[in-house]
Amino acid sequence: VRKCTALTDVEIETLIKDFVAACKRCQAAGCDGVEIHGAHGYILTQFLCPTLNTRTDQWGGEKLENRARMLRRVMQEARKACGDDFIIGVRLGPEPGYEQAGWNMDPDETLQVAKWLVQEDGADFISISLFGHCPTHITPKHKEAFGDDAKPLIQVFREALPKEQTVLMCCGGIQKASDVQALLDMGVDMAVTAKTAIGTPDFPKLCQADPNFEVKDLPPWTPGFLESVKVSPPFVNFLTALRLVKTEE
Repeated sequence: VRKCTALTDVEIETLIKDFVAACKRCQAAGCDGVEIHGAHGYILTQFLCPTLNTRTDQWGGEKLENRARMLRRVMQEARKACGDDFIIGVRLGPEPGYEQAGWNMDPDETLQVAKWLVQEDGADFISISLFGHCPTHITPKHKEAFGDDAKPLIQVFREALPKEQTVLMCCGGIQKASDVQALLDMGVDMAVTAKTAIGTPDFPKLCQADPNFEVKDLPPWTPGFLESVKVSPPFVNFLTALRLVKTEE
């Protein structure tokens, strides 16, 4: 069992400065913007998560305001440092995932965090990362609460974050041109791909050319296939560790 030690206030402030410094480096390098990663179990998620963050001070505990303080401070300080013309957004994972790691994100809490980030902290966009098929995925919490009236989770975010105020992106299970169209019809501004982009890097062009396009090359991939789509050897090694690569057939 690994023992975790709580960060001190000084260490937390240093970590916030490190995030801001990373944003400034991207700006200096000529990037148009950055996405602050507040999902997938990384440090900002660990502060947000009620089961992982058991602190009893201003940085944690039962109150969402305290657990969200770290992420919000990063967003606020990055905006101050980079100015209004630099694009800054946040990726959020609104649901439980990899429970063995202790994740227990709540969709309604995450929605509130998204509102704070946009309405008070200066975020230009929110990128929602879902484990299910994002155009249709209904979170179990809402399914239990609302039954047949439950809406896809990304639609809940769209309705709560007005389109004229917030660019909303979504990732999760996008493998068809019709998936992208469904998100656009829902008012989502951008469909984000991950594994699809690795195996089918020209996915956007293929969708534009054919509204019925569907990805055929799904993971796990062979090393030979990944080489054919110009995936670098170090990244193949990384994907192998994630069990997304199989032996040649």
